[in-house]
Amino acid sequence: GQPHRVTAAPTAPARSESEIRSLNIAFYEQRIAEDSFSAADRSTLPALYLQRAREPGSYPDYERAAQLAERSLALRTSHNAGTYVLLTSALLAKHDFTAALRTARTLYASDSTDASHAALLAEVELEVGDYDSAAAHFATVSGDADKPSIAARLARWYEVTGRLQKAQAILRQSTARMARSSDVPREQLAWFHYRLGELYLRAGQHPQADSSFHRAIAVLPRDYRALGGLT
Repeated sequence: GQPHRVTAAPTAPARSESEIRSLNIAFYEQRIAEDSFSAADRSTLPALYLQRAREPGSYPDYERAAQLAERSLALRTSHNAGTYVLLTSALLAKHDFTAALRTARTLYASDSTDASHAALLAEVELEVGDYDSAAAHFATVSGDADKPSIAARLARWYEVTGRLQKAQAILRQSTARMARSSDVPREQLAWFHYRLGELYLRAGQHPQADSSFHRAIAVLPRDYRALGGLT
């Protein structure tokens, strides 16, 4: 007899990171609509909004993230440090520096031993022009440049204070580590490539800048920041 042929069912194409995020946003929006007292859901959703906002530069998503984070903290402040970080980031994106400084100070006061808290506070202090305090806080986290969030803020500090090569070195190391990782959001990796390209451009290193911007676009083709840098 002839062998029985089995035809495999066609598999659905894998969803993109953006599609998965949209599904997650819809899921948590539904959960929040059904539960008025979930601080955890109101902390998870702002993180998704911030990710989505950074790709096209969507101001309404920054507004949504800030409002939900504030609601989460109104429901619970203990064991909710991550929400303070999200709120500060959303407020910075909105250029509400006074509120961002107040939130970052509250977070730092809750645990001054956490390097990420100190780096976040230093970033806001830099934005409001309190350079002495920013310098003091950045000095305490200079040994933690292996953490991406701290590396990005240190690089910005070194850039502003004229240490461009040091800023480039930190971002090169962070970008290389992130590129080898499988669980880094594409938006975040693209941003690091973009920032490194921006530093190269500032130094007049055009071939290196061109390469970094193209790497960012390869990771996230519609990243408006990298496209602007390349232009």
